[in-house]
Amino acid sequence: MRTVHFLVAMLSAAPVAGVSPSHAEEKDNRPAAAIQDNSFLIVEAYNQEAGVIQHINNLGRSGKDWFYTFTQEWPIGSQTHQFSYTVPYSWLRGEDGHQQGIGDVMLNYRYQLSMESATRPAIAPRASLILPTGNDDKGLGAGSYGAQFNIPVSKIVTDRITLHGNAGLTNYFDVQGHSPTSFFLGGSVIYAVDRNLNLMLEALHEWNESVTNGLVGAMRGSW
Repeated sequence: MRTVHFLVAMLSAAPVAGVSPSHAEEKDNRPAAAIQDNSFLIVEAYNQEAGVIQHINNLGRSGKDWFYTFTQEWPIGSQTHQFSYTVPYSWLRGEDGHQQGIGDVMLNYRYQLSMESATRPAIAPRASLILPTGNDDKGLGAGSYGAQFNIPVSKIVTDRITLHGNAGLTNYFDVQGHSPTSFFLGGSVIYAVDRNLNLMLEALHEWNESVTNGLVGAMRGSW
């Protein structure tokens, strides 16, 4: 896995079949409550409201390589259950020349275990199936099915400050006869200047295990 040094993200949400967001009638006037999908590296613990889908576009760069992902989030009947999928596309520049193409697609299910209250954080565990759709010979995929588990926790702690935390792991089932597992831990602090402008401080640490030429690589961390 690569550390992303440059990242641009765009978020958009749209009602399904003209249904309005469920929270429209119960407006929370705190600045921190206006924009809740407000992190780039960290996943928030808020599922989409019934009738609303969200489109997420991320563009990142690491060295000479560029990475794009498109994610779409769908509520399943209510905010309790959510399905999403993520399609990555990469432009790689290596010793063997340029490679580009679709990476490993992820299918995600997220359960709204806890709704946020005055004393309780929002918690929304997510389970993902990783499909080997990327060409591993070109470095676009892992060449194996895999699974990822993530536990996002979010809490508005003041009228203007929101805290998000993530912890999880990624496991590939069969990479050259091995089953590498990686772990990640991250968090973010969001400050709402007003209801339309957020300032973000995010940190993400990864312990990655990889397989090269049939050998399992040492665990290493990155920020």
